[in-house]
Amino acid sequence: MQSSGDAMLDVYLLGEVERISPEAPVPVVRVRARKLALGGAANVANNIVTIGAKCELVSAIGDDLQVATLRQMLREGENDSRSLSNVDSPPRTRPGRGTTQKVVRTTRRKIESQGKKKPVVKP
Repeated sequence: MQSSGDAMLDVYLLGEVERISPEAPVPVVRVRARKLALGGAANVANNIVTIGAKCELVSAIGDDLQVATLRQMLREGENDSRSLSNVDSPPRTRPGRGTTQKVVRTTRRKIESQGKKKPVVKP
């Protein structure tokens, strides 16, 4: 079998809502952890291998740290990634996922409470 298309890493950001953004009525999430998972055609190929079939992943990829991580995750899952073709700068799909059903803004800087109460976020 073959899986062809965009081989990507899905990025899941995990955290807590600390306040409401002053720019827009959306929660600001303090990111505590980041989880990477195979995405796109890489996820399809990994799922095929997981059920016991053989699958060759065919995709054009760049040459950066994300690609190194993608290749490592494919090897760990015993995926056939020989048909990944390095190109200088392909259009890149970089999906990000949050652990909420709402649109949120994320931050990595420390937020000082300055004695104020945390805002109440209603679902």
